Amino acid sequence: MKTQNKIHYGALDGLRAYSAIGVAMMHILSNGKYKVSGFVFDPFIQSLGNLVFLFMMISAFSMCCGYYDRLINQEISVEKFYARRYKKIWPFFAILCFVDIIISPSMTSPVSGLKSSSLSSSRKEKSPAFS
Repeated sequence: MKTQNKIHYGALDGLRAYSAIGVAMMHILSNGKYKVSGFVFDPFIQSLGNLVFLFMMISAFSMCCGYYDRLINQEISVEKFYARRYKKIWPFFAILCFVDIIISPSMTSPVSGLKSSSLSSSRKEKSPAFS
């Protein structure tokens, strides 16, 4: 196997950590039953949502840097790329669905867990274009 000189952008690690903490805080604060609100707190929660875009951009840039040379040199195919992504994401997805079933046990909870974690139905139901 050939050794590759990978370029590491250290500043992106800090930005990714900052955005991941912000995304986690946004989810906790917006979905929790906290009695804290006000003219400072409410806009703060909404502004944390912008960190989702930052996290996605940094992750996409990192993946492009990591896979570009391999795809160009045909060391990895598109099928292998998606197979690797699936293997990385599947355990976390399964844990998320399991926790959802534990937290809200019902007959519809497995289906709602899959729908909410994939965001497939929530976008269509809330979007005026689909109504």
